[in-house]
Amino acid sequence: MSASLNDRWLRYFNEVYRSGTMRGAADTLGVEASVISRQIQQLEDHLGVKLFDRKGRGIAPTDVAAMLHDFCRERRASEENLLAAIADANAVQTGFVRVVVGEGFLDTVQRAVLDHFCRDYPGVDVHVDLAGAVEALRMIGEDEAHIGIGLNPPAHPSVTFVATCPQPLCVLAAPDHPLARARGEIRLSQVARHRIALMTEGFGLRKLVELAMFSEGVALPPAFTSNSIAMLKRYAAAGLGVTFMSTVAAADEIASGALVAKKAHNPIFKGATATLFTRRHRVLPPSARRLLDVLLSTAFPANGSRRGPP
Repeated sequence: MSASLNDRWLRYFNEVYRSGTMRGAADTLGVEASVISRQIQQLEDHLGVKLFDRKGRGIAPTDVAAMLHDFCRERRASEENLLAAIADANAVQTGFVRVVVGEGFLDTVQRAVLDHFCRDYPGVDVHVDLAGAVEALRMIGEDEAHIGIGLNPPAHPSVTFVATCPQPLCVLAAPDHPLARARGEIRLSQVARHRIALMTEGFGLRKLVELAMFSEGVALPPAFTSNSIAMLKRYAAAGLGVTFMSTVAAADEIASGALVAKKAHNPIFKGATATLFTRRHRVLPPSARRLLDVLLSTAFPANGSRRGPP
């Protein structure tokens, strides 16, 4: 086996590994499936090992394939770090930053990115994508994005939690809804008497609601489900039912009077936090490091106050 690895082999291998099928990789890369298969076979011959086992209509990576995928990811990160070190001489005037956030944090991120970072660094290409907590963790862990923000994301071996900020969940209802006029903190048993809108699976918000239900032994079957925070707020504001969210995510609607936020009694809701995270051991390029600093100072202040619902 020679020492060098063909870049085309690695590019095709990574796409097959990601998609789980030769056909899926071919569609993404815009080539025939036979071309993908031939390149993978050449890579296997070059390495003298089998990289994928066929399982039904798909393929499963071998242990060696997992090692090669880790190598490719580290190589990609190393190349980016090299370019970042060179770019340091230009003091964050150019570059590329990708941020992945939950929809509930979009307004906060927009203020940090648009009002501060993009205005000060117009030469930096910034991408902001929406994703649930699980998908955001995956994208950060696999170097598809530099910075992630999510609601109570689970621990991930490849991700470091840089900062957290209290973001308790409350019950959101239209002003004329019975719960909007209720006194004191709202219990889940009270919420269960009304129609409820919830996020779909895979989002930190939905996971917190499920944990709260389990802790109190209360079932809250949703009458409306969506992967959009905006849709949940619209549902509640229309008086169709209630939903759960932080006051930060619904700040505009609360300020306008379209929604009323009521404190939830459940301790899981009270302990909810926004979390800022990056990949463990990754040296961020200068532009991403600067944007991280902006987010830390604007969205995650060390002693920032948060106004809760009434």
